[in-house]
Amino acid sequence: MANEKITETRPGKQSGRQSGKQSERASGRQPGKQPEKPAERASGISAEKSAGKSSGRRSRHRPGRADRQTERTAEKKPALRWTWREYALQLSVVILGVVVTFVGSGVVARWQEARKAKDVMQLVYEELKTNRDEIGRICLSLNYDRCGMGLLQEYRMDYERMPVDSLAKYQFIIGQMRSFKPQRDALEVLRSSGTITAVGDKQLLFDVLGCYSWMEDFSTGIDKYNDQKLNSMNHLFSNGMNGAIGGPDPVESWRTLMNDPMCAAFLGMMGEWFGSELLEGGAVGRVDRVRGEINKKYRFE
Repeated sequence: MANEKITETRPGKQSGRQSGKQSERASGRQPGKQPEKPAERASGISAEKSAGKSSGRRSRHRPGRADRQTERTAEKKPALRWTWREYALQLSVVILGVVVTFVGSGVVARWQEARKAKDVMQLVYEELKTNRDEIGRICLSLNYDRCGMGLLQEYRMDYERMPVDSLAKYQFIIGQMRSFKPQRDALEVLRSSGTITAVGDKQLLFDVLGCYSWMEDFSTGIDKYNDQKLNSMNHLFSNGMNGAIGGPDPVESWRTLMNDPMCAAFLGMMGEWFGSELLEGGAVGRVDRVRGEINKKYRFE
Protein backbone atom coordinates (compact mmCIF):
# COMPACT_ATOMS: atom_id res chain seq x y z
CA MET A 1 0.00 0.00 0.00
CA ALA A 2 2.75 2.32 0.81
CA ASN A 3 4.38 1.62 -2.49
CA GLU A 4 1.18 2.21 -4.31
CA LYS A 5 0.81 5.69 -2.73
CA ILE A 6 4.27 6.65 -3.65
CA THR A 7 3.73 5.67 -7.20
CA GLU A 8 0.52 7.56 -7.30
CA THR A 9 1.89 10.78 -5.99
CA ARG A 10 4.89 10.92 -8.30
CA PRO A 11 2.94 11.17 -11.49
CA GLY A 12 1.02 14.04 -10.00
CA LYS A 13 4.15 15.97 -9.20
CA GLN A 14 5.54 15.39 -12.66
CA SER A 15 2.34 16.47 -14.29
CA GLY A 16 2.33 19.67 -12.19
CA ARG A 17 5.88 20.44 -13.17
CA GLN A 18 5.13 19.83 -16.82
CA SER A 19 2.10 22.04 -16.73
CA GLY A 20 4.21 24.79 -15.10
CA LYS A 21 6.87 24.52 -17.75
CA GLN A 22 4.24 24.68 -20.47
CA SER A 23 2.74 27.82 -18.94
CA GLU A 24 6.20 29.43 -18.78
CA ARG A 25 6.85 28.61 -22.43
CA ALA A 26 3.45 30.00 -23.40
CA SER A 27 4.17 33.26 -21.58
CA GLY A 28 7.61 33.63 -23.26
CA ARG A 29 9.73 33.11 -20.20
CA GLN A 30 12.52 30.65 -20.06
CA PRO A 31 12.01 27.85 -17.63
CA GLY A 32 13.59 28.32 -14.27
CA LYS A 33 13.84 32.15 -14.48
CA GLN A 34 12.01 34.72 -12.40
CA PRO A 35 9.29 36.77 -14.18
CA GLU A 36 10.42 40.22 -15.31
CA LYS A 37 9.01 43.34 -13.80
CA PRO A 38 6.99 45.77 -16.03
CA ALA A 39 9.63 48.59 -15.80
CA GLU A 40 12.44 46.30 -16.80
CA ARG A 41 10.39 44.97 -19.68
CA ALA A 42 9.62 48.49 -21.00
CA SER A 43 13.28 49.58 -20.88
CA GLY A 44 14.29 46.48 -22.77
CA ILE A 45 11.75 47.12 -25.49
CA SER A 46 12.91 50.74 -25.98
CA ALA A 47 16.54 49.65 -26.16
CA GLU A 48 15.64 47.08 -28.79
CA LYS A 49 13.77 49.71 -30.85
CA SER A 50 16.64 52.20 -30.73
CA ALA A 51 19.10 49.52 -31.70
CA GLY A 52 16.85 48.50 -34.57
CA LYS A 53 16.56 52.10 -35.86
CA SER A 54 20.28 52.73 -35.77
CA SER A 55 21.02 49.49 -37.50
CA GLY A 56 18.32 50.23 -40.12
CA ARG A 57 19.72 53.67 -40.86
CA ARG A 58 23.19 52.33 -41.29
CA SER A 59 21.96 49.61 -43.52
CA ARG A 60 19.98 52.09 -45.67
CA HIS A 61 22.55 54.85 -46.19
CA ARG A 62 26.02 53.58 -45.91
CA PRO A 63 25.96 51.06 -48.74
CA GLY A 64 24.47 53.67 -51.14
CA ARG A 65 27.07 56.31 -50.35
CA ALA A 66 29.87 53.90 -50.84
CA ASP A 67 28.38 52.83 -54.18
CA ARG A 68 28.04 56.42 -55.38
CA GLN A 69 31.61 57.27 -54.42
CA THR A 70 32.91 54.26 -56.24
CA GLU A 71 30.87 55.18 -59.31
CA ARG A 72 32.19 58.77 -59.29
CA THR A 73 35.76 57.69 -58.90
CA ALA A 74 35.19 55.26 -61.70
CA GLU A 75 33.76 57.99 -63.97
CA LYS A 76 36.56 60.52 -63.36
CA LYS A 77 39.54 60.23 -65.56
CA PRO A 78 42.93 61.75 -64.72
CA ALA A 79 44.00 64.65 -66.98
CA LEU A 80 47.29 62.89 -67.68
CA ARG A 81 45.39 60.13 -69.43
CA TRP A 82 43.42 62.44 -71.78
CA THR A 83 43.81 61.99 -75.49
CA TRP A 84 44.83 64.84 -77.78
CA ARG A 85 41.21 65.27 -78.87
CA GLU A 86 40.09 65.81 -75.29
CA TYR A 87 42.87 68.36 -74.80
CA ALA A 88 41.83 70.13 -78.01
CA LEU A 89 38.19 70.19 -76.90
CA GLN A 90 39.02 71.72 -73.54
CA LEU A 91 41.34 74.28 -75.13
CA SER A 92 38.75 75.26 -77.74
CA VAL A 93 36.15 75.83 -75.01
CA VAL A 94 38.53 78.15 -73.14
CA ILE A 95 39.46 80.06 -76.29
CA LEU A 96 35.82 80.43 -77.31
CA GLY A 97 34.93 81.81 -73.88
CA VAL A 98 37.73 84.39 -74.03
CA VAL A 99 36.75 85.47 -77.56
CA VAL A 100 33.09 85.84 -76.64
CA THR A 101 34.03 87.90 -73.58
CA PHE A 102 36.23 90.30 -75.56
CA VAL A 103 33.76 90.64 -78.42
CA GLY A 104 30.85 91.22 -76.05
CA SER A 105 32.71 93.85 -74.06
CA GLY A 106 33.75 95.60 -77.27
CA VAL A 107 30.17 95.70 -78.54
CA VAL A 108 28.91 97.11 -75.24
CA ALA A 109 31.68 99.74 -75.18
CA ARG A 110 30.90 100.86 -78.74
CA TRP A 111 27.20 101.06 -77.96
CA GLN A 112 27.88 103.20 -74.91
CA GLU A 113 30.14 105.54 -76.90
CA ALA A 114 27.52 105.88 -79.65
CA ARG A 115 24.84 106.64 -77.07
CA LYS A 116 27.01 109.23 -75.38
CA ALA A 117 27.81 110.84 -78.74
CA LYS A 118 24.10 111.01 -79.55
CA ASP A 119 23.34 112.71 -76.23
CA VAL A 120 26.07 115.29 -76.80
CA MET A 121 24.96 115.93 -80.38
CA GLN A 122 21.44 116.53 -79.10
CA LEU A 123 22.85 119.26 -76.87
CA VAL A 124 24.59 120.74 -79.90
CA TYR A 125 21.36 120.50 -81.88
CA GLU A 126 19.39 122.41 -79.24
CA GLU A 127 22.14 124.97 -78.79
CA LEU A 128 22.22 125.69 -82.51
CA LYS A 129 18.48 126.28 -82.40
CA THR A 130 18.94 128.84 -79.61
CA ASN A 131 21.67 130.60 -81.60
CA ARG A 132 19.55 130.44 -84.73
CA ASP A 133 16.63 132.21 -83.02
CA GLU A 134 18.92 134.94 -81.71
CA ILE A 135 20.49 135.38 -85.14
CA GLY A 136 17.01 135.81 -86.59
CA ARG A 137 16.24 138.67 -84.18
CA ILE A 138 19.61 140.30 -84.84
CA CYS A 139 19.09 140.10 -88.58
CA LEU A 140 15.72 141.86 -88.32
CA SER A 141 17.36 144.78 -86.52
CA LEU A 142 20.30 144.93 -88.92
CA ASN A 143 18.04 144.69 -91.93
CA TYR A 144 16.07 147.66 -90.59
CA ASP A 145 19.26 149.72 -90.70
CA ARG A 146 20.20 148.38 -94.12
CA CYS A 147 16.82 149.26 -95.67
CA GLY A 148 16.88 152.80 -94.23
CA MET A 149 20.40 153.47 -95.48
CA GLY A 150 19.58 151.88 -98.82
CA LEU A 151 16.59 154.20 -99.23
CA LEU A 152 18.80 157.20 -98.42
CA GLN A 153 21.34 156.13 -101.03
CA GLU A 154 18.54 155.59 -103.50
CA TYR A 155 17.71 159.29 -103.17
CA ARG A 156 21.41 160.18 -103.38
CA MET A 157 21.60 161.19 -99.73
CA ASP A 158 18.90 163.83 -100.27
CA TYR A 159 16.59 163.07 -97.36
CA GLU A 160 14.26 165.96 -98.21
CA ARG A 161 13.14 164.10 -101.32
CA MET A 162 12.32 160.93 -99.38
CA PRO A 163 8.67 160.19 -98.50
CA VAL A 164 7.62 161.45 -95.11
CA ASP A 165 6.36 158.08 -93.98
CA SER A 166 9.77 156.56 -94.85
CA LEU A 167 11.53 159.31 -92.91
CA ALA A 168 9.29 158.56 -89.91
CA LYS A 169 9.92 154.84 -90.19
CA TYR A 170 13.72 155.10 -90.25
CA GLN A 171 14.37 158.10 -88.02
CA PHE A 172 15.64 155.81 -85.21
CA ILE A 173 18.25 154.23 -87.45
CA ILE A 174 21.14 155.48 -85.32
CA GLY A 175 19.72 154.74 -81.88
CA GLN A 176 19.19 150.97 -82.21
CA MET A 177 21.98 148.52 -81.36
CA ARG A 178 22.03 144.83 -80.70
CA SER A 179 24.90 142.51 -79.88
CA PHE A 180 25.21 138.78 -80.48
CA LYS A 181 27.27 136.27 -78.54
CA PRO A 182 26.71 132.69 -79.69
CA GLN A 183 26.37 130.01 -77.06
CA ARG A 184 29.18 127.45 -77.13
CA ASP A 185 28.60 125.27 -74.05
CA ALA A 186 27.49 122.18 -76.01
CA LEU A 187 30.42 122.57 -78.41
CA GLU A 188 32.84 122.62 -75.47
CA VAL A 189 31.22 119.47 -74.08
CA LEU A 190 31.65 117.81 -77.47
CA ARG A 191 35.32 118.70 -77.55
CA SER A 192 36.20 117.97 -73.92
CA SER A 193 34.20 114.76 -73.39
CA GLY A 194 36.13 112.82 -76.03
CA THR A 195 32.95 111.86 -77.90
CA ILE A 196 33.95 113.81 -80.98
CA THR A 197 35.68 110.68 -82.30
CA ALA A 198 32.58 108.56 -81.64
CA VAL A 199 30.42 110.61 -84.02
CA GLY A 200 31.95 108.78 -86.96
CA ASP A 201 30.92 111.37 -89.58
CA LYS A 202 33.78 113.68 -90.47
CA GLN A 203 31.72 115.81 -92.83
CA LEU A 204 29.09 116.39 -90.16
CA LEU A 205 31.74 117.39 -87.62
CA PHE A 206 33.34 119.68 -90.17
CA ASP A 207 29.99 121.39 -90.83
CA VAL A 208 29.20 121.75 -87.12
CA LEU A 209 32.59 123.25 -86.30
CA GLY A 210 32.37 125.46 -89.38
CA CYS A 211 28.94 126.74 -88.31
CA TYR A 212 30.22 127.70 -84.87
CA SER A 213 33.24 129.38 -86.44
CA TRP A 214 31.00 131.35 -88.77
CA MET A 215 28.79 132.46 -85.86
CA GLU A 216 31.88 133.77 -84.12
CA ASP A 217 32.81 135.75 -87.23
CA PHE A 218 29.26 137.03 -87.50
CA SER A 219 29.40 138.16 -83.86
CA THR A 220 32.69 139.95 -84.53
CA GLY A 221 31.17 141.73 -87.52
CA ILE A 222 28.22 142.89 -85.44
CA ASP A 223 30.57 144.24 -82.78
CA LYS A 224 32.48 146.27 -85.36
CA TYR A 225 29.24 147.58 -86.81
CA ASN A 226 28.03 148.62 -83.35
CA ASP A 227 31.35 150.32 -82.64
CA GLN A 228 30.94 152.52 -85.74
CA LYS A 229 27.38 153.34 -84.80
CA LEU A 230 28.35 154.13 -81.21
CA ASN A 231 31.10 156.48 -82.34
CA SER A 232 28.61 158.33 -84.54
CA MET A 233 26.11 158.61 -81.68
CA ASN A 234 28.77 159.89 -79.27
CA HIS A 235 29.88 162.51 -81.76
CA LEU A 236 26.28 163.59 -82.29
CA PHE A 237 25.53 163.80 -78.57
CA SER A 238 28.79 165.56 -77.77
CA ASN A 239 27.80 168.42 -80.09
CA GLY A 240 24.38 168.72 -78.49
CA MET A 241 22.55 167.95 -81.73
CA ASN A 242 20.44 165.03 -80.51
CA GLY A 243 17.47 167.04 -79.30
CA ALA A 244 15.41 166.69 -82.46
CA ILE A 245 15.94 162.93 -82.93
CA GLY A 246 12.76 161.02 -82.24
CA GLY A 247 10.63 164.16 -82.19
CA PRO A 248 7.29 164.70 -83.89
CA ASP A 249 8.91 166.02 -87.06
CA PRO A 250 10.83 163.21 -88.87
CA VAL A 251 12.28 165.68 -91.35
CA GLU A 252 13.94 167.56 -88.52
CA SER A 253 15.34 164.31 -87.12
CA TRP A 254 16.96 163.43 -90.43
CA ARG A 255 18.26 166.97 -90.80
CA THR A 256 20.00 166.60 -87.42
CA LEU A 257 21.55 163.30 -88.46
CA MET A 258 22.76 164.48 -91.83
CA ASN A 259 24.27 167.70 -90.42
CA ASP A 260 26.62 165.63 -88.26
CA PRO A 261 29.56 164.50 -90.44
CA MET A 262 30.17 161.20 -88.62
CA CYS A 263 26.50 160.22 -88.71
CA ALA A 264 26.31 161.14 -92.38
CA ALA A 265 29.41 159.04 -93.11
CA PHE A 266 28.01 156.10 -91.21
CA LEU A 267 24.67 156.25 -93.06
CA GLY A 268 26.42 156.52 -96.40
CA MET A 269 28.96 153.70 -96.00
CA MET A 270 27.53 151.04 -93.69
CA GLY A 271 24.46 150.15 -95.73
CA GLU A 272 26.01 147.00 -97.23
CA TRP A 273 28.15 146.00 -94.28
CA PHE A 274 26.40 142.62 -94.08
CA GLY A 275 24.52 142.36 -97.37
CA SER A 276 20.89 141.66 -98.09
CA GLU A 277 21.38 137.95 -98.75
CA LEU A 278 22.82 137.35 -95.32
CA LEU A 279 20.26 139.38 -93.42
CA GLU A 280 17.22 138.17 -95.35
CA GLY A 281 17.52 134.50 -94.52
CA GLY A 282 21.10 133.62 -95.37
CA ALA A 283 22.38 133.61 -91.77
CA VAL A 284 19.41 131.71 -90.41
CA GLY A 285 19.46 129.30 -93.33
CA ARG A 286 23.10 128.45 -92.75
CA VAL A 287 22.39 127.31 -89.20
CA ASP A 288 19.25 125.47 -90.33
CA ARG A 289 21.24 123.43 -92.84
CA VAL A 290 23.63 122.20 -90.17
CA ARG A 291 20.75 121.36 -87.84
CA GLY A 292 19.11 119.45 -90.68
CA GLU A 293 22.24 117.34 -91.18
CA ILE A 294 22.36 116.50 -87.47
CA ASN A 295 18.69 115.57 -87.42
CA LYS A 296 19.12 113.41 -90.51
CA LYS A 297 21.73 111.33 -88.74
CA TYR A 298 20.20 111.09 -85.26
CA ARG A 299 16.46 111.62 -85.87
CA PHE A 300 15.80 114.05 -83.05
CA GLU A 301 12.64 115.37 -84.71
